[in-house]
Amino acid sequence: MPVKKAHAPLVAVVLFVAVAGATHFFHGPLYYPHVLVETQENVSLEFLQHGLRKDETCQAAVATIADAIRVSCPACRIAIRQCSGKFEPAYEKLLSEEPIGMPSSRLPRGIVAYVSDNKALALAACRETERLTGAGVPAVCYPPDTKRPFPVTPQRFESGEVPAGLMILLLACLTSVFAGHLIVRYEALHARWSHDFAHAGPQKFHSAPTPRIGGLEVMAGLFVAGAVLLAIEQSASSEQFGYLLLASLPAF
Repeated sequence: MPVKKAHAPLVAVVLFVAVAGATHFFHGPLYYPHVLVETQENVSLEFLQHGLRKDETCQAAVATIADAIRVSCPACRIAIRQCSGKFEPAYEKLLSEEPIGMPSSRLPRGIVAYVSDNKALALAACRETERLTGAGVPAVCYPPDTKRPFPVTPQRFESGEVPAGLMILLLACLTSVFAGHLIVRYEALHARWSHDFAHAGPQKFHSAPTPRIGGLEVMAGLFVAGAVLLAIEQSASSEQFGYLLLASLPAF
């Protein structure tokens, strides 16, 4: 029996690492369509879309953008057309809601930023794009240094997200179980820090002796699962994850 108890934490850690690795495996890499267009008006247009799961899909998206540019602007030069498999910090800021130092417009699956030494000219190009697309797909122009909220649109469901979602759920469950195991096993240490002994009569928050571990288990599961989600899904919002952790505090 003591041998089994000694091996229990090790088994839990091995399962934790295995599930975390499987989550990353099922998710796979993401490819980001990136196109930079130089115009004759001294304004560059930088197109960046959210990550796609297949390189072929990303290449098709890049080709679609490039073909549309050639048709609408024959004099424009496509300086960059690539599918980056690495999520650069600059990409993260461009795709987020954070303010950036240049005008930008949101597209259905990404953004276009207007880069120019002449800030007034870049802003004029941004607003002209908004005016021209007003009757079709809206492309709201956001001036420099202003917050750029995400449009409220239905998310497209991808079947490839199911295994990753199940793995993250399993990871949260394992984390909660492991946290509960540690607190029950080291009850004396838990009681020392919380001043809430399980076998010392009425407690501060309970009329009967109760190990107060539920809240910590929930918080640990949410924290680990959310951290993994933020690591593998770059478009996930860390701000919303923070709100989720805050909402779980009443569990204590």
